[in-house]
Amino acid sequence: MPVINLTANPNRIFPPNGQCVTVTLSGVGSDAISGLASVSYVVTDEYGTALNIPTRTLIGNSASWTDLLIVEASRRGNDLDGRLYRVAATIGDAAGNTSTATADIVIQHDQENR
Repeated sequence: MPVINLTANPNRIFPPNGQCVTVTLSGVGSDAISGLASVSYVVTDEYGTALNIPTRTLIGNSASWTDLLIVEASRRGNDLDGRLYRVAATIGDAAGNTSTATADIVIQHDQENR
C-alpha cells in the first residue's frame, strides 16, 4: 500500500485582496513493494471555482515532488471562518493500490489565530 504526505505553503493567506497567490504543494510518497505509478489531485473550492492540477507520473519506490496551485485571495464578507480550498492528492502504485492525503488552504477573514 502506498504512503503519501502532502503540505501546502502558504496554507493561510491574508489579506483577502482579490490577488492571485501561488501555493506550493509538496508531496512525498513511497511504496516498498510494487513501486509508485502516479499522483493525481482533486481541488475543492468551497465557492465552486474549478481548479486543475495535471496528474504526475512517479517512478521508483519513493518520490518527492512539488506542484503549483494558483488561488484567488478573496472571501465573502460574511464568511467568518475564511474561504477554504482543499487539495486531495491520491498516490497510486503499480499494483493499483491508492492512498490519499489532504492539505487545506484558507483565505483568512482576519489575522486572528484560529
